[in-house]
Amino acid sequence: MPTHVRRPLALVAVVVLVTGITACGGGTTAPDNDTPVTTSLPTQPFNNLGLFEVGFAEVTINGSGLLTSIADWTFASNDIDVYVTAPSCRATDVVELANCQVVGRTTAVTTKPETLTVNVTPGNYRVWVANFGPSAETGTLRMTATVTR
Repeated sequence: MPTHVRRPLALVAVVVLVTGITACGGGTTAPDNDTPVTTSLPTQPFNNLGLFEVGFAEVTINGSGLLTSIADWTFASNDIDVYVTAPSCRATDVVELANCQVVGRTTAVTTKPETLTVNVTPGNYRVWVANFGPSAETGTLRMTATVTR
């Protein structure tokens, strides 16, 4: 059985700040702090993500609610999974699930796209895309946060 070397590959390490959205224009009504606000975060591309490679995006959440991550890619034959972890997790920690605080992960082999929704509180997170193959892959990671501040 061949041994596979796991090489980390960062997506684009992007810090995304999730805040409440306020409307521009007339009126002076303040937003209700108990109303959840959904924010679409910048789409993160991943290119030529090799077998057993991972990439991540850094996300900062400024409220309590849900973080939804959707990975979509080219070839349905590839097994792509999504993880949300503490920011201290390294690439090898994610693939091996060692020494890493995992908030949530997908494990489906044939689901395309992969969608993961996790509960979040204010803080920093890493959202990972992991390629379990069988071949290199290109795609996108889209994220939304629905939070109450």
